[in-house]
Amino acid sequence: MGDNYFNLYPNPVDQGGLITIETGNIDRGELRFYDMLGKFLKSVPLPQKKSIYFIQHNFASGTYSVQLF
Repeated sequence: MGDNYFNLYPNPVDQGGLITIETGNIDRGELRFYDMLGKFLKSVPLPQKKSIYFIQHNFASGTYSVQLF
C-alpha cells in the first residue's frame, strides 16, 4: 500500500458532525458513501494528493461503507 492510502474518521459517524479524510498519494479520486443496505448517499471528490478534507454530512449516527474510485 505504501503512500497510497485514505483514512476516514470518526467511525462510527456521529449525526450532524464532520467526517475527516486524510489522503496519501491518491490524486483526483472520488469517495462514494453508502448506507449499510447499499444505498448511495454522497460522493466526495479528492482533487489533491497528501491532503486533509473535512466534509459535512446529514447521515444518521452509525456505520457506512465507502468506496474509492
